[in-house]
Amino acid sequence: MLSLVTLLSVLVFDILKGIVVAVIISGAETLRRVARPHDAIQGHVEGVAGMHDIDDYPGATMTPGPLVYRYDAPLYFANARDFRKRALAAADAHAAGLHWFVLNVEANVHIDITAMDALEEVRAKLADRGVVFAFARVKHDILGPLRTYGLAERVGADRLFPTPPTAPGRASRPAPGTPASRRPAGPAGWHTGRRLKPAQGPPLPDRAPLTDRHPDRVA
Repeated sequence: MLSLVTLLSVLVFDILKGIVVAVIISGAETLRRVARPHDAIQGHVEGVAGMHDIDDYPGATMTPGPLVYRYDAPLYFANARDFRKRALAAADAHAAGLHWFVLNVEANVHIDITAMDALEEVRAKLADRGVVFAFARVKHDILGPLRTYGLAERVGADRLFPTPPTAPGRASRPAPGTPASRRPAGPAGWHTGRRLKPAQGPPLPDRAPLTDRHPDRVA
C-alpha cells in the first residue's frame, strides 16, 4: 500500500515530494501501530516451548486462577490510556476465578512516567478487587524505572518474575476475602530457580503464573 501511494505521489508531484509524502505516511502508520498495538493473553501449547498468544493457537491450555497479559509495544504517553483500558478489559472478561494478573513486559522495552501512572492505576484497581498484580519477563533496564517510580515496591519484589513458567501448574486458591497484600508470592506448583545478581536488587523468582482467555480451554 505504501509503495503504491509513493508511486502515485511521484507521478502526481515529483520524486522529492513523493518521497516526503511516503515518509509522512510511514511515520503516521508507525505511530498508529505503537499507539494501539497487538496484545495477547498467553497460554501453553503442547509440543511448543514457551508461552504463546492463545488466539494464535486454538489448542492452547491455561491454568485457572492467574491471567498472563502481554502488550506488544513500549509503554508511553501515546498508548498509556489504551493499555489501561485493554488490560482492565482483559481482567473484566475473566473476573470469575481471577486471583492473579501477570503483566508480561518482555515487549515493553521503555516505560515513561505517563505509562507508570497507567500501570499503577491498573494495579490499584485490581488490588481493590482482591487480585494480585505481578510482572513477568522483568529485565534490569525496566526494573530500574519501576523502582524509581515506586511501583516495584508496591507490587513486591517477590512478584517480579524474570521468566514465565515452562509448564502450567495448578493455581493456588486464596481463602475468600483474603487481601491481595497477604496472598502468597506465587500459586502452588510454581518453581523458583536462577536469581538476578544481588547487586541489581532483591532476588527474583524464575517463574510466573498463567491463565485462560477462553474458560473452555482450561487444562
